[in-house]
Amino acid sequence: MVLLRYYTTVFCILLSGLCLKAQEVPVWDFADFERQRQQRSDTLQVYNFWATWCAPCVKELPYFEALAKEWTQSPIRVWYLSLDFPKAYPERLLTFIKDKNLKQTVVWLNAAAENTWIPKVNPDWSGSIPATFVVPPGKGKPFFAAHAFDSKEELIHWIQQNINP
Repeated sequence: MVLLRYYTTVFCILLSGLCLKAQEVPVWDFADFERQRQQRSDTLQVYNFWATWCAPCVKELPYFEALAKEWTQSPIRVWYLSLDFPKAYPERLLTFIKDKNLKQTVVWLNAAAENTWIPKVNPDWSGSIPATFVVPPGKGKPFFAAHAFDSKEELIHWIQQNINP
Protein backbone atom coordinates (compact mmCIF):
# COMPACT_ATOMS: atom_id res chain seq x y z
CA MET A 1 0.00 0.00 0.00
CA VAL A 2 2.78 2.43 0.90
CA LEU A 3 4.65 1.51 -2.30
CA LEU A 4 1.53 2.13 -4.40
CA ARG A 5 1.03 5.52 -2.74
CA TYR A 6 4.71 6.38 -3.45
CA TYR A 7 4.44 5.47 -7.14
CA THR A 8 1.17 7.36 -7.47
CA THR A 9 2.77 10.45 -5.95
CA VAL A 10 5.81 10.21 -8.23
CA PHE A 11 3.56 9.74 -11.27
CA CYS A 12 1.46 12.80 -10.37
CA ILE A 13 4.56 14.93 -9.86
CA LEU A 14 5.97 13.88 -13.22
CA LEU A 15 2.63 14.42 -14.95
CA SER A 16 2.20 17.90 -13.45
CA GLY A 17 5.72 18.78 -14.59
CA LEU A 18 4.83 17.81 -18.13
CA CYS A 19 1.67 19.89 -18.03
CA LEU A 20 3.56 22.93 -16.77
CA LYS A 21 6.21 22.47 -19.44
CA ALA A 22 3.55 22.31 -22.15
CA GLN A 23 2.17 25.62 -20.88
CA GLU A 24 5.43 27.54 -21.24
CA VAL A 25 5.66 30.39 -23.72
CA PRO A 26 9.05 30.49 -25.44
CA VAL A 27 10.94 33.78 -25.51
CA TRP A 28 12.64 34.94 -28.70
CA ASP A 29 14.76 37.95 -29.41
CA PHE A 30 14.86 39.36 -32.92
CA ALA A 31 17.86 37.19 -33.87
CA ASP A 32 15.78 34.09 -33.01
CA PHE A 33 13.00 35.32 -35.31
CA GLU A 34 15.53 36.01 -38.08
CA ARG A 35 16.99 32.50 -37.80
CA GLN A 36 13.53 30.92 -37.83
CA ARG A 37 12.20 32.88 -40.80
CA GLN A 38 15.32 32.18 -42.88
CA GLN A 39 14.92 28.42 -42.58
CA ARG A 40 13.36 27.39 -45.87
CA SER A 41 11.23 24.25 -46.03
CA ASP A 42 8.14 22.82 -47.65
CA THR A 43 6.05 24.40 -44.87
CA LEU A 44 4.16 27.67 -45.17
CA GLN A 45 5.38 29.79 -42.24
CA VAL A 46 2.93 32.46 -41.03
CA TYR A 47 4.16 34.92 -38.38
CA ASN A 48 1.50 37.12 -36.81
CA PHE A 49 2.73 40.09 -34.74
CA TRP A 50 0.12 40.88 -32.10
CA ALA A 51 -0.52 41.69 -28.42
CA THR A 52 -3.19 40.77 -25.88
CA TRP A 53 -4.10 44.46 -25.44
CA CYS A 54 -4.65 45.01 -29.20
CA ALA A 55 -8.38 44.59 -30.03
CA PRO A 56 -7.91 44.13 -33.82
CA CYS A 57 -5.18 41.56 -33.09
CA VAL A 58 -7.42 39.56 -30.78
CA LYS A 59 -10.31 39.76 -33.25
CA GLU A 60 -8.29 38.13 -36.04
CA LEU A 61 -6.71 35.30 -34.00
CA PRO A 62 -9.56 32.88 -34.83
CA TYR A 63 -8.86 33.46 -38.54
CA PHE A 64 -5.30 32.24 -38.07
CA GLU A 65 -6.51 29.26 -36.04
CA ALA A 66 -8.93 28.38 -38.87
CA LEU A 67 -6.19 28.92 -41.48
CA ALA A 68 -3.99 26.37 -39.71
CA LYS A 69 -6.83 23.82 -39.73
CA GLU A 70 -8.09 24.42 -43.26
CA TRP A 71 -4.94 25.11 -45.32
CA THR A 72 -4.44 22.22 -47.74
CA GLN A 73 -1.92 23.52 -50.30
CA SER A 74 1.14 22.64 -48.21
CA PRO A 75 2.08 21.97 -44.60
CA ILE A 76 1.57 25.10 -42.50
CA ARG A 77 2.95 26.52 -39.27
CA VAL A 78 1.39 29.56 -37.62
CA TRP A 79 3.43 31.54 -35.09
CA TYR A 80 1.87 34.18 -32.85
CA LEU A 81 4.68 36.61 -32.01
CA SER A 82 3.47 38.47 -28.93
CA LEU A 83 4.64 42.05 -28.55
CA ASP A 84 3.15 42.29 -25.08
CA PHE A 85 5.00 44.31 -22.47
CA PRO A 86 7.39 42.43 -20.17
CA LYS A 87 4.94 42.62 -17.24
CA ALA A 88 2.54 40.41 -19.24
CA TYR A 89 5.07 37.60 -19.54
CA PRO A 90 4.35 34.82 -18.77
CA GLU A 91 1.21 34.94 -16.59
CA ARG A 92 -1.01 37.16 -18.73
CA LEU A 93 0.02 35.37 -21.92
CA LEU A 94 -0.63 31.94 -20.42
CA THR A 95 -4.06 33.01 -19.19
CA PHE A 96 -4.88 34.53 -22.57
CA ILE A 97 -3.78 31.40 -24.46
CA LYS A 98 -5.96 29.24 -22.25
CA ASP A 99 -8.98 31.59 -22.36
CA LYS A 100 -8.84 31.89 -26.16
CA ASN A 101 -7.98 28.20 -26.62
CA LEU A 102 -5.08 29.01 -28.96
CA LYS A 103 -3.61 25.91 -30.55
CA GLN A 104 -0.86 27.51 -32.64
CA THR A 105 2.57 28.37 -31.25
CA VAL A 106 2.73 31.53 -29.15
CA VAL A 107 6.14 33.14 -28.70
CA TRP A 108 6.90 36.22 -26.64
CA LEU A 109 9.11 38.45 -28.78
CA ASN A 110 11.35 40.18 -26.25
CA ALA A 111 12.99 42.46 -28.78
CA ALA A 112 14.05 45.82 -27.50
CA ALA A 113 15.19 48.58 -29.85
CA GLU A 114 12.14 48.23 -32.10
CA ASN A 115 13.41 51.00 -34.35
CA THR A 116 16.27 48.75 -35.44
CA TRP A 117 14.42 45.50 -36.10
CA ILE A 118 11.02 46.66 -37.42
CA PRO A 119 12.50 47.87 -40.76
CA LYS A 120 14.28 44.52 -41.09
CA VAL A 121 10.92 42.73 -41.10
CA ASN A 122 9.65 45.15 -43.73
CA PRO A 123 11.11 48.57 -44.63
CA ASP A 124 7.62 50.07 -44.98
CA TRP A 125 6.33 48.79 -41.62
CA SER A 126 5.64 51.51 -39.04
CA GLY A 127 5.49 48.95 -36.24
CA SER A 128 1.70 49.01 -35.97
CA ILE A 129 -0.04 45.75 -35.11
CA PRO A 130 -1.50 43.46 -36.11
CA ALA A 131 0.99 42.64 -38.82
CA THR A 132 1.66 39.40 -40.66
CA PHE A 133 4.83 38.11 -42.28
CA VAL A 134 4.60 34.99 -44.47
CA VAL A 135 7.39 32.77 -45.77
CA PRO A 136 6.06 30.55 -48.56
CA PRO A 137 7.22 26.96 -48.93
CA GLY A 138 10.30 26.31 -51.04
CA LYS A 139 11.89 29.33 -52.64
CA GLY A 140 8.87 31.62 -52.76
CA LYS A 141 9.35 35.29 -51.91
CA PRO A 142 8.25 36.30 -48.36
CA PHE A 143 5.44 38.85 -48.11
CA PHE A 144 4.01 41.15 -45.48
CA ALA A 145 0.79 42.92 -44.42
CA ALA A 146 0.55 45.65 -41.78
CA HIS A 147 -3.19 45.54 -41.20
CA ALA A 148 -5.89 43.45 -39.59
CA PHE A 149 -7.81 40.90 -41.59
CA ASP A 150 -11.61 41.14 -41.47
CA SER A 151 -12.28 37.46 -42.07
CA LYS A 152 -10.71 34.06 -42.47
CA GLU A 153 -11.56 34.21 -46.17
CA GLU A 154 -9.73 37.52 -46.59
CA LEU A 155 -6.64 36.09 -44.88
CA ILE A 156 -6.65 32.94 -47.01
CA HIS A 157 -7.23 34.93 -50.20
CA TRP A 158 -4.33 37.29 -49.37
CA ILE A 159 -1.97 34.35 -48.83
CA GLN A 160 -3.09 32.56 -51.99
CA GLN A 161 -2.70 35.75 -54.07
CA ASN A 162 0.83 36.31 -52.84
CA ILE A 163 1.95 32.69 -53.19
CA ASN A 164 0.57 32.45 -56.73
CA PRO A 165 0.83 35.99 -58.14
